[in-house]
Amino acid sequence: MATVKTDVATSQSSNSVRDRGDSNKVSGDIRIAEAVYTTTAGLAAGDIIDIVQLPIGAIVLPERSWVANEASGGTGAAIAKIGDAEDDDRYSATSIDLTSAGARAVTAVNTTAVLVRTPVTKTTNTIKATVALTSGNVTAGKLIRFSIAYILP
Repeated sequence: MATVKTDVATSQSSNSVRDRGDSNKVSGDIRIAEAVYTTTAGLAAGDIIDIVQLPIGAIVLPERSWVANEASGGTGAAIAKIGDAEDDDRYSATSIDLTSAGARAVTAVNTTAVLVRTPVTKTTNTIKATVALTSGNVTAGKLIRFSIAYILP
């Protein structure tokens, strides 16, 4: 059987310390940006919630992010997608229910958000959530907590 190596294992097997590669890939610190939005009765389908501005160069880890909320009422109330100004579903295109209370992991868009780690830029550093609402009104005063995981390379 053959033994093959990832990019990290290849750089780690070098005899030269200078060729050892990016230490963040092995021991980088994961940071968490937490933000809370308080709902209003006027929240409507298609509204955008600006969640947080991350430092330029940060790399979002959607597979380690989550959303928690109090029951918000309405029919089909949800966070439809999470992204940025250039790609509104860069980090998640899976609906996160807001009608009933709960904490839910963000379901990452694999090809763009997990496999290809894209550092945020000046135009993409504001993380945004798009609201979905089939009918009715959202109850005012309910909390939605966003926890966005990221690293700084």
